Amino acid sequence: MSLYSELKRRNVFRVAIAYLAGAWLLTEVAETLFPLFGFSEAPVRMVVTVLAIGFPLFLIFSWVFEITPQGLRREVEVSREDSITRFTGKKIDRVIIVLLAVTLGYFAFDKFVLSSRWEASLEAQKATEVAEARKAGRTEALVESYGDKSIAVLPFVNMSSDVEQEYFSDGISEEMLNLLAKVPELGDFPFFRLRLQG
Repeated sequence: MSLYSELKRRNVFRVAIAYLAGAWLLTEVAETLFPLFGFSEAPVRMVVTVLAIGFPLFLIFSWVFEITPQGLRREVEVSREDSITRFTGKKIDRVIIVLLAVTLGYFAFDKFVLSSRWEASLEAQKATEVAEARKAGRTEALVESYGDKSIAVLPFVNMSSDVEQEYFSDGISEEMLNLLAKVPELGDFPFFRLRLQG
């Protein structure tokens, strides 16, 4: 008997599919629930790591052991005539169908219900943090609201004793703003004209 036929007879492929469907479902649930309890991403990584380590062990287990009416026994101890792998395979098929249905249902629920609520919550939290940072005068607020590609041009001050030279400092500020407006990476940004009153 070929290796492929033996793997199929011992239901190793079915066990692999059932394990992967269950592992994916557990990972999705952990990824959704752990942040709600204040956990970082480390526990989710731990769940994925444990499931990845368990996968080959589970396959070896399904190769070595067989479920019989007398319980779990080593495959070499079960004669081919007494083997009920077809019956067990049908049970595993049912488990796979249930796991896939639950997984698809959870995926749809997560995609259409949870993610929209989660995104709205994150947007509200971000807006609150930016507003608080602006009130406190922190510069991170500008980065949050305009992104990393933003620039501030402060007006130049006429430091000479001649008041007539003030047009020169205003002209430099105005020219810088005009040149920056032509840079497409900065996008549209608001222009503010600020003159310090002495």
